[in-house]
Amino acid sequence: MGVRLRRGRWEAEASTFWLNLSNSIVSQTLLLPAGAVGQGLGEQTIARQLESGAVFVPISTAPVLVRGNFSGARMRGWEQRLRVQLTKAWSLSENLTSITARDAITGQPPDIEPGVPPLTVNPVVTWRPAGGRFWAEGYATLADRQERLSSLALSDRRIGNPRSRANIQSFFQNGARVRGLVRDGILLPTGETLGQVQNRVLGGASSAPQFTAIAGYAVVGLRGGMSVGENTEVSFDLTNLGDKNYRGIGWGVDGPGRAWMVQVRRRF
Repeated sequence: MGVRLRRGRWEAEASTFWLNLSNSIVSQTLLLPAGAVGQGLGEQTIARQLESGAVFVPISTAPVLVRGNFSGARMRGWEQRLRVQLTKAWSLSENLTSITARDAITGQPPDIEPGVPPLTVNPVVTWRPAGGRFWAEGYATLADRQERLSSLALSDRRIGNPRSRANIQSFFQNGARVRGLVRDGILLPTGETLGQVQNRVLGGASSAPQFTAIAGYAVVGLRGGMSVGENTEVSFDLTNLGDKNYRGIGWGVDGPGRAWMVQVRRRF
């Protein structure tokens, strides 16, 4: 459902949508009866099991997941677009998208991979003289902080990066010691023992995610071009001018840093 308005130099559009997913395929932690340690699971052997029934195999520090058809999800959102011709040469445009997703039964964020993106806005300011050979645009991507992470996202190493007491112990006794950070059982920068580090990081829990939200970010760029003859155009793009470190939900790696590109296009 949407509406579009045009008047003079203004053009605006807004729409809203509802999306209901039934029996959606999601990933959830595999829960087995007590005593599963030592049993085979595919090509792996179950090495550890929590009181909740979650099991672990040596190949990963995260619990084993299972895919299946579960309850479903309800998504609600809206989109908006605006374009204004400020002068004959200058124009302003932007688009915005917002989505909220809830599990059909619990109302919590649904376990749908990789997750739901946050409120995102893309503004653009364009300079394009009438009949001119040159044009330029300043653009940006503005993303809000995403705090509605599902249990699947929190257990994902790309997003929540869960850490357990076993993980901390392994790094404390191996990686940290090799780097010269641990000596005689003491973490030199803080003077803590292994147990103190585990309690500081995890409190009383056996494991917990390192990140419970995805930080918002703003990435700004500049692009433009010029016509060289009737059939040739040279363009450039300077991205992430602030060299911002940012990451979207489920990406696995950070976005690219400051970069530039030059392109020559010829039409035959």
